[in-house]
Amino acid sequence: MGRASSILVHGFSWLYGSSGREIELQEIVNGLINTQMYNSLGISIALIFITVGIGFKLSPAPSHQWTLDVYEGVRDALMADNDELEQKHISDLLNAFMDKDYDKKRLLCSLIGLRDPKVPLQRISIYNDTVLHMAAHSKRKDLVLDLLNMIPEDRNHRLSDLKNTEGNTLLHEVATSNDMKDAAVELLKRNPDLTIVSNKSGEKPIFCAARSGQTKMFELLAKEMKIEERNPEESKAHLQRNDGTTVLRVSFATECYGEF
Repeated sequence: MGRASSILVHGFSWLYGSSGREIELQEIVNGLINTQMYNSLGISIALIFITVGIGFKLSPAPSHQWTLDVYEGVRDALMADNDELEQKHISDLLNAFMDKDYDKKRLLCSLIGLRDPKVPLQRISIYNDTVLHMAAHSKRKDLVLDLLNMIPEDRNHRLSDLKNTEGNTLLHEVATSNDMKDAAVELLKRNPDLTIVSNKSGEKPIFCAARSGQTKMFELLAKEMKIEERNPEESKAHLQRNDGTTVLRVSFATECYGEF
């Protein structure tokens, strides 16, 4: 469709030049006569391009055989425009997170969420953070809860696989603040396996809570994981990271004693 328009415009440009830069029909005729271009190569090229362009537009034979391809291409073009529009929304959303513009974030989430309920799971940063990761990292509990409510139930199982470049799940991000307890409860209700997922450093969310000195969050996760009911070896696997640093050690450093 775009090519047909290009051919048509190219033909009109030849006609425009050949007629002495006239744009009204009668003036074009007079211009061709005055410049004696009515029988020239330029006017022949113009007529050929205009005829071919109109042929693609009206789709008479033999142009009809290309019509389906032309109009099927419109759908792809519209999809590309939609993708570009969505990318603009996502870019604005990322800027809103960086500017800590909470009202704008909620507005943009509503705009793009109406179009696609999977948007909260879409990655928007160079560190592979999703919209939800960014909301959790910004410590915006209400926004996290709003975004979680936009996710269909059949996608809850994916939450444990949703990691950023550091390997952090949403619960890792939420665990770094006591103020995010309600968000943690909602995440665990949707996917209890989040408590046992490790990031690339071997840290589970409970370790992140201890490292950040968040006692209330630590106690919530310890209760969810039933740490007190586990044998020492099993507990140890959950309470230390790859370099051997234990939760007890970081707890003393941050005065996050919790169950200890």
